Amino acid sequence: MGGLTLVARGAEASTALRRLHRILREHGGDAADRKLALLAVLARARLPQAEDVLQLHEALCYLSAYPDSRALLERVLPMLASFGRRADLHAHREELANSGIAGTAIHCDFYWFTAAWLGRRWPEHLTVDWDEFQTQDRLDELMYPILQEHERLAYEGSSRSLREIIDVLRAPGQTDAAFLTETFRRLHADPMVLEHVYDGIGLDMCLSPGTDTPSRTRARFPVSDLAYQTQPLQRPVGTVRERIEQDPVEIRSLSASEGRKIVQLGREAMITRNRDLFAFMHADHRDAHVVDFGEGLQFSCVGLIPEQRHLLYGQYILMALRNGIPVGYVQACMLFDSAEVNFNVFDTFRGAEASRIFTGSLALIRHLFGVDAFTINTQQLGQGNREALTSGAWWFYYKHGFRPGHADVMPIVRRECAAKRRDRKHRSSIRTLEKLSSRELYYFLDEPRGNVICQISTPRIGAAVAAQAGMRVGKSGAEASRACAAAAGELLGVQSQRSWSPGEKLAWQRWAPLVVALPGIENWTRAERKDLVAVIRHKGGPSESDYLEAFRRHDMLAGAILQLARS
Repeated sequence: MGGLTLVARGAEASTALRRLHRILREHGGDAADRKLALLAVLARARLPQAEDVLQLHEALCYLSAYPDSRALLERVLPMLASFGRRADLHAHREELANSGIAGTAIHCDFYWFTAAWLGRRWPEHLTVDWDEFQTQDRLDELMYPILQEHERLAYEGSSRSLREIIDVLRAPGQTDAAFLTETFRRLHADPMVLEHVYDGIGLDMCLSPGTDTPSRTRARFPVSDLAYQTQPLQRPVGTVRERIEQDPVEIRSLSASEGRKIVQLGREAMITRNRDLFAFMHADHRDAHVVDFGEGLQFSCVGLIPEQRHLLYGQYILMALRNGIPVGYVQACMLFDSAEVNFNVFDTFRGAEASRIFTGSLALIRHLFGVDAFTINTQQLGQGNREALTSGAWWFYYKHGFRPGHADVMPIVRRECAAKRRDRKHRSSIRTLEKLSSRELYYFLDEPRGNVICQISTPRIGAAVAAQAGMRVGKSGAEASRACAAAAGELLGVQSQRSWSPGEKLAWQRWAPLVVALPGIENWTRAERKDLVAVIRHKGGPSESDYLEAFRRHDMLAGAILQLARS
């Protein structure tokens, strides 16, 4: 009899889950009451399959971002808070690994900076996933030279396996992964070299669940005002251009503590989705803002630390928040009042407000950084990106007014548009989308122009700088860097850097070869040279937005760099 009761409860729960998913994106009318009734069943039920548990979790995440009412949110939040303690989650914990659900493990060959951060932040939860680690021989080859002298004694002539040697060397209570990340940090190598060496190993790790370890279940940034979805989700009002030209409701600079929270939230959003984004890992909590567009939609906007900034581009990472819940991200690389945009909405929230989030991010970039031209690169469109191809990403951007910058794909575009007019259900084939995505897409608020970020050849600039700097100073390598710094100081009248910050000094070292290679700089006025010094200092200063603004005002600098790019 007891067994029959359990089966009935399981069947009731599965039925309730199916009904919830059918009405999940319905809002208005009695939708809130119907969802509440189904959640009451699901809160006390034990779901029979791992996929059911995952679907319930995704439904709760969606409803926390798009709650129909306060009563519904007050039901959803406790269910999320206790989700890691659900009996059905524990029963299917292994099957739900890498789901990002609280109470489940994350297995991944994290890149160096992420692994090092996890090793510092949660050392007791990070371990080597030896069963999945397929390239142990590479680590074995590296271990001896990176160990300290006394540690090498345990290695020399030992018949123990690598795993056993690490167990001998690590401190009591220290995990094998924490030992390895700490050992690699002792190399004190250039960060890019260290990253390359470590990432070449492909070290698989496991982050076991804890009370505060990364999870999508607990991911939330505090917001003061919540927006309830009392009406059906609708298409954004106005044309794409009107939405891009919309100004934010509010822009708020974050304190250092708030900045740390938003940076950690972004990193965890990637880790819990088995992604690793450079800009989140190197985000600068001191250069962080929250930009509010109203009706529950906000964006965090964070710059990069000076050590990891690109020589020329300015770069910011945006995270889209709906009622404080991360729903996607946007990465913007900017130069010449143009931006290359990398846009992604997380799976759970696709089909809700992708268009509004996308145009909102472009509006933010226009408003904060003065951008009037946007481009989508080929990888984002589908080159080497199966997910973008299968989702038809190319057509998403085309519907938002983006157009190819090369005429060779236009016959394909016209053919596909004609096919769609004849048959509304027509979908482009993967092969067609691969051809379409071979060229970048562009959107111009003003007249189309050629000096936009995707059309500036950085390899040509680099080659021209190397050649010009080499001819000027007659040296190479570190010696050339020192000679260029001295020559740039003479050109620009910089006699002392005593009052400069470490970031400004680093930017000067990096920019010096470019300075001495700029065509015609000897003929610049004193004011133009002084303004160039300001541009360089802003590149290493507190906020890279100041660099973008200073670059925008320096016509001689922009012209000289374009000349290098065309050389």
